[in-house]
Amino acid sequence: MTRISRRTFLSGLAAGAAGVAVAACVPQPVMQDTASEPDEQTLHLAMTGSGAARHFGPMDVGFGVIMGALQYAMPFKALPDGTVAPYLVSSYEVNDDATLYTLHIDPRAVWSDGSPVTAGQIKAAWEWQTDPANAWVEGGLASLFLNGVVGFDAAADGEVDEIEGLVVTDESTLEVHLTATDRLLPFSLSQLYCGVFNVEDAEGDPDYFLKPNPLVNGPYQITEIHPTGLQAVFSPNPNWWGDEPVITKIVMQAYQDQMAMGIAMENGQIDVGWFGDRKVAKDTLERIGGYTVTVRTTSFAYASFKANVEPVDDVNLRKALLHAIDFETMVEVAGQGTKWVWPAPGLVEGFQCHDPATASYTEFNVDLAKEYLAKSRFKTGDQVPKIRMTPNGTDPVNIKSLQIMQEAWRVHLGITDVEIKEQPSGYGDEERLIAIERQSTGASPTDSAVLARNTYHSNSPAASHFMGGYKNEQVDELIEKALAMSREDPEFCPTLREAEDLFLADAMLIPLYTNHRPVELAREVAVAQPWAKNVFIGPAYYFLPWVEPMMTIEK
Repeated sequence: MTRISRRTFLSGLAAGAAGVAVAACVPQPVMQDTASEPDEQTLHLAMTGSGAARHFGPMDVGFGVIMGALQYAMPFKALPDGTVAPYLVSSYEVNDDATLYTLHIDPRAVWSDGSPVTAGQIKAAWEWQTDPANAWVEGGLASLFLNGVVGFDAAADGEVDEIEGLVVTDESTLEVHLTATDRLLPFSLSQLYCGVFNVEDAEGDPDYFLKPNPLVNGPYQITEIHPTGLQAVFSPNPNWWGDEPVITKIVMQAYQDQMAMGIAMENGQIDVGWFGDRKVAKDTLERIGGYTVTVRTTSFAYASFKANVEPVDDVNLRKALLHAIDFETMVEVAGQGTKWVWPAPGLVEGFQCHDPATASYTEFNVDLAKEYLAKSRFKTGDQVPKIRMTPNGTDPVNIKSLQIMQEAWRVHLGITDVEIKEQPSGYGDEERLIAIERQSTGASPTDSAVLARNTYHSNSPAASHFMGGYKNEQVDELIEKALAMSREDPEFCPTLREAEDLFLADAMLIPLYTNHRPVELAREVAVAQPWAKNVFIGPAYYFLPWVEPMMTIEK
């Protein structure tokens, strides 16, 4: 099976699942004639995408994976009010210190062939996904919801076949044992990446999730896939066991040209359009008179320094590079009004424990930048070895951001040996020497301790991979302490701020921008026609048309 690196996964999470793509004038397959029967409601859904879907299961990125939740149920589902509720499970218990969760599978839950969904199948799906022989992202994807489970690291490293902390007590009960307190595990288990598939069918077939009529346990089943991979049709699961959705068919289309997508929406061919370009989305919205669909989540883009790669293994050089950047101008020029400044890679305004003083992290101060450069082992710009960077894709905002940084370092610090390649693979044998790469925090609940864990705890994919194995034991200890605390504890914010201050002092991230106004903690991601009612997109960017109030098409 083709393996996808963690780097590819998270960059895709930002650029694919979040709908960011280059507007290339590429012909689109014609939307199928889906004239509805009298009692049928068809949703025509479109989003920007830079290529064909690689996957219609829960384990990949891009436009295909956002539909994974339609077919493969997660233990929990997101709700419009920002909470989560049982989905594949009917109930659960958690012990006092939130280190043991007992999940009870809904007795109604069956596969599309009528056979019951079992606890053993959930465990097998998650372990198969974690196994490095099968892992599409080298454990990076599974780590988004399993990294706190006892024995996960050993399984992700290929040392053992089973995850010790996943214990099947009977056919309908699964225990999840954690290494530390996690009171937000149900949120993690509402992410589409932990959707449960049948390992027996997927085993040995790398194209399984690209074929129609797979065995599913969600309300829909993919029944048609266009040869281009740019269109798919989802029909009702014949043995769906939950509340019946009003939408009986979903026709999904990927557009590589956002302007063409806007025209199709203006012509009434699309009910809900997921645009990567905020300006195109706004213009389309004004023409059709519809409404925007927001996601209750956070979304930040950053460039990470590799702690183990020269020359950015020098903390003083990292600080010099940071203070030589005019972030306000960079976001304005690169984002063209579609992005907002992220003052520091920590708790932004709107988060509990936000400290306005952290904005000094991105202070544009050339004199200070030169002082840090002089303190580094390189002393002057002409002595700094080559800095290799990658935006991890073709998104023009990310490319322009890195180019602006490159020019700032040349002008203000005299650093001229800086190279940019769109993809890590472009460096060939020198890929391991990439010093800076663009990534995203991905979807995260608006909880301060969880954001800190996902951004800079050493066990997070961000730190362990994208920051080159960054680890500050004191930071880890403080984050773990905060995770276990009540959010009302008077020591919660001081504990988290101490961790944040220590991390910022290590200067490991270049905060590029946010995709939403920081104080809002919500992102506008789609445009809906006036007749598309109750459109809801979950926090990991997946559609949930069967969550109350159910989506309907009322032309």
